Amino acid sequence: MIKVLIIVNQNNDSTFFRSVLKREIERETGFNVIALTTSIDDGLMIASKSYPDIMILSASEDDKEFREQIESVVRFRSMNIENFLNNIMIISCTNYEYAARRLSDADMLYQFVRPMDPYELTNKLCRLYPVRQKQFRFEEDKKSFVMAIKELLIRFDIYPSYLGYKYIVDAATELKFSKRAMLLTKDIYPIIGARYGRSGLSVERAIRLVSRVAWNSSEWKICFPNMSKTLSNLEFISLLTEYAEAI
Repeated sequence: MIKVLIIVNQNNDSTFFRSVLKREIERETGFNVIALTTSIDDGLMIASKSYPDIMILSASEDDKEFREQIESVVRFRSMNIENFLNNIMIISCTNYEYAARRLSDADMLYQFVRPMDPYELTNKLCRLYPVRQKQFRFEEDKKSFVMAIKELLIRFDIYPSYLGYKYIVDAATELKFSKRAMLLTKDIYPIIGARYGRSGLSVERAIRLVSRVAWNSSEWKICFPNMSKTLSNLEFISLLTEYAEAI
């Protein structure tokens, strides 16, 4: 989850702008607005407890006040060794050389953006984090897949009390989401066995046992009425995966 801290301009940014900006950012998958405030001091106090990834700062039009905002951020960074609040997006009509130099000194990534409506600003924010967004969607897809597999197993009378229940969930997930090609017998069984303190052969047998339980369930006969032969473990897991993706 990408945590966003927003510090708006008390004089120029309307209540409507603030509420719409927060809503639009949080509508995007993977973003969470931890705070929206008009005070740099309040914002940094919240940052010390919530560890934001990025700050959006609506720059004060008063040059002295803006310099004070930047100095507060730099001072905060120097006092906190934790690796957070590395990025700052500054909403301003001017690219302040002073701010750029001070933020660079503090080893922060910064970007100046012109004042824009909440929708444009949200799109700009999303473009800055394409990799993080992709990773978040990957994790969400993985969670949804695991839930679908578990629901199918219970539907086919395979309950968590069976050892093979968790082995099948793990095997299906490894086969679908692994970043490299993996074989069930050579790779997956030993990985799962090591995870639960069992041998690969034990994992294979437990999965074979519960696949037979599924085969004999009434729900299986409803879903697959024309299936006349029992399946190998790989065929069984592949079928579950296809069915889960179709749900």
